[in-house]
Amino acid sequence: KGLSMVIALMMGMVLITGVTGLMLRQLMSRKLGAAESYQQMAETAALNGFNRILSELNADDDAAYKGYLFTLNHHAGDMNNSGSSKWQWNSSNQDNVPLGDLCTNRRQLPEAVPLSSSSGEPPYVTLTENTSSLIAELLPRYIDPSVVAVVEGGIPETTTLLEQRFDHIFYTGNGHVGRIVMAAAARHLTPVTLELGGKSPVYVHESADLKTTARRVAWGKFLNAGQTCIAPDYVLVEEAVRADFLAELKAAVLSFYGDKPMETKSFARIVSDKHHARLSQLLENERAFVGGVTDPEQRYIAPTILVDVDPDSPVMQAEMFGPILPVLSYEKIEEAIEFIQHRARPLALYLFTEKARERERILRETVSGGVAVNEVLFHCVCGTLPFGGVGASGMGSYHGQAGFDTFSHLKPVFIQPRFNFSFFLVPPITPMKRLFAKIFRKLV
Repeated sequence: KGLSMVIALMMGMVLITGVTGLMLRQLMSRKLGAAESYQQMAETAALNGFNRILSELNADDDAAYKGYLFTLNHHAGDMNNSGSSKWQWNSSNQDNVPLGDLCTNRRQLPEAVPLSSSSGEPPYVTLTENTSSLIAELLPRYIDPSVVAVVEGGIPETTTLLEQRFDHIFYTGNGHVGRIVMAAAARHLTPVTLELGGKSPVYVHESADLKTTARRVAWGKFLNAGQTCIAPDYVLVEEAVRADFLAELKAAVLSFYGDKPMETKSFARIVSDKHHARLSQLLENERAFVGGVTDPEQRYIAPTILVDVDPDSPVMQAEMFGPILPVLSYEKIEEAIEFIQHRARPLALYLFTEKARERERILRETVSGGVAVNEVLFHCVCGTLPFGGVGASGMGSYHGQAGFDTFSHLKPVFIQPRFNFSFFLVPPITPMKRLFAKIFRKLV
């Protein structure tokens, strides 16, 4: 009889709890529905402003701005396709000028990105000089400055900003500055996302279609004169097909840029005199199979393919970030894996093979930020894939849903209804509570 009463009491409380929970969910759904409609309105307004900025960039004839359209279009796709309430813009800067991202998150603004520093100023964006000026001019036309602001400057400005307290810091650039950013963030225990680049290898197996492989590698390497963070940095090709691959690579460069690359409008220039000098110095004492021509006045370096490269030479030590492609060879797959694994972990790895066994072994035994099989760069523009580095090439990821998650905090919330079983958990432990515990264990 006593057991029956306990079971009846439990069933009654479960029924009351269920009804109460249902009423609460209906009430909350009405409130959330209204919030979602306002959120959708805000998203539409922001997306319209973003598209207007994009249209002005597309209309601009200055080639200096064209290199950024690829990134802008991709992030517009992030907004449309990921289902998240976030959009961002990225740029690259190799002149020791701090880099930044423009980020908004209308669903969780207080927790996702810094809306203000301790001094009450809005968040900041620092970019390369020309792009910074353009964004500073256009952005206030379409986006509320109290939500997102552009602060132009260099090392002093960013040093001061890094002393402030933010909810999240996103940095893309070289590892040296990445360490400075991370050290500054550590003072406030601020989480960081770092996208740092690195020497992204290309692995070419003898089974690969050499003509297609060479054209894809040449395109990905010499796009924007090699000044992209995920450009192929060097090639490891199986010795048996090395000569044929080099011939196809040379033919691809000729097909893309002609026999006078300096005169074509399809080939870019180096971003600064400083980096032109750095790249020119790397070419010293190296054997150029293709290219090797430089012109400091135009900041021009021809599409260059190097052969007979010493793995310990300066050209193999740091990220190239220029139109120079060393080609090395290997005899066995173990040699290629060891070569990749004994170096800093790259942002990307490009694998060309028609053999599933070779592919799976490379994927299993190497570490990199991302991988593209029989292609280059395209893993970065796939909106459903997270993009980011590992180890020396960075930490964290973004793009699509991954970007929304990066700038969000998952805040768990537990709501206890008024009628519940928590009274069984508090002292004193009575025989009735022990009986309830035994029944509960059997039920669950």
